Amino acid sequence: MTKCKSCKTDTKLIYKFGKLPLANSLSNTRSKYKKYDLSLVFCKKCLLVQTKHNLKKELVFHKEYPYLSSTSKTSIDFYKKFSRQLDRKFNLKNKFIIEVGSNDGYLLQFFKQQKNKLLGIEPSNFPAKIANKKGIPTLNKFFNYKLSKYIISKYNKADFVIANNVFAHIDNLNSFVKGFENLLTDKGILIIEFQYLCNLVKDELFDNIYHEHYFYYSLHSIIEVLKKYKLYVFDCEKISTHGGSLRVYVKKEKFKNKITLRVNKILNEEEKIGINKFEYYKNISKKIKLKIKRNIDFFENLKIQNKKIAGFGAAAKTSSVLNFSKINFKTVNILFDKSKPKQNKFLSGTNIRIIKPTKKKINEYDILVIFIWNLKNEILRYLKSININKKIKIYILHPFIKKIKIK
Repeated sequence: MTKCKSCKTDTKLIYKFGKLPLANSLSNTRSKYKKYDLSLVFCKKCLLVQTKHNLKKELVFHKEYPYLSSTSKTSIDFYKKFSRQLDRKFNLKNKFIIEVGSNDGYLLQFFKQQKNKLLGIEPSNFPAKIANKKGIPTLNKFFNYKLSKYIISKYNKADFVIANNVFAHIDNLNSFVKGFENLLTDKGILIIEFQYLCNLVKDELFDNIYHEHYFYYSLHSIIEVLKKYKLYVFDCEKISTHGGSLRVYVKKEKFKNKITLRVNKILNEEEKIGINKFEYYKNISKKIKLKIKRNIDFFENLKIQNKKIAGFGAAAKTSSVLNFSKINFKTVNILFDKSKPKQNKFLSGTNIRIIKPTKKKINEYDILVIFIWNLKNEILRYLKSININKKIKIYILHPFIKKIKIK
């Protein structure tokens, strides 16, 4: 029986995917990849959905980790707007702002324009270097309680700490949360964004399940995780990123404010759909198997027709879809991606080569599958701008397989 990584209670198995490669481990050559067990489990005490494994963070978020937040214009525009919203909501003038999981400075660059004191924490080497070159002080380290003490000794406590899409990626959750409680000033605010479990289940976003995501949160479960360290959620909001996310605002319990109606509303919604009961997760297994079968049938049908197939987007979700379905370079011949660190490498487990998208290269294919469905509109605009051959058929796999057109 696997113990919960947060409260150490026994967990129950939701679904076993088997052994799969790490979604963001790219190779310079076609090669064999190490595979690791990927299973999803549920803790009935703190309601935290999590992976059964507990791979070491250094294995998952290695020095060559290729993800860059600034590659997507959609993402940059979203977080530019977010920085302005925060300033209006809290008046950030002359505040010390720390972002944990700051990547290449995609968000902190906007606070820099407001002349705040800033610090980024980013464990991956390449994006941390980019952020420092932008003039955003960034520590190339993993965040935990020990590092929070070092930051306080060197920089001071923070008025605001931001953790966007990082709470899912932690191999030692308790040390991580304890670090936030320590790092905040008494009246400081912690802002967390995470992919919302209810959307993942309702909309069958199963390509968001991979080793790098250790945890899948509901509002109930994030509250349980935080309250162990005398932190509480005083406000929250649903946002559109990653197919549906939740943004929560957190303070120390000893300076407790009134909790907004939005918090109670979402908690009531979760109780109504039964997120606190294992029965809620029982149908996930059947849904995952059906979705995998649909994808296999779709690609096999194209292969029978001798179609030349390309994909767009070498993201972790692409790796999940293809590895779940055991589809490799013999079916999907090439992947296009605008991220330079990924180009001329091969996608984990599939050995599909990743290259820079150009009109000439794209026009060599009959079929183009957009795997990064969350950036569909941005990609379609790009394809329109380079005027690709109109005979190419474009498909997307989510929420269901369909052909789409460039408008």
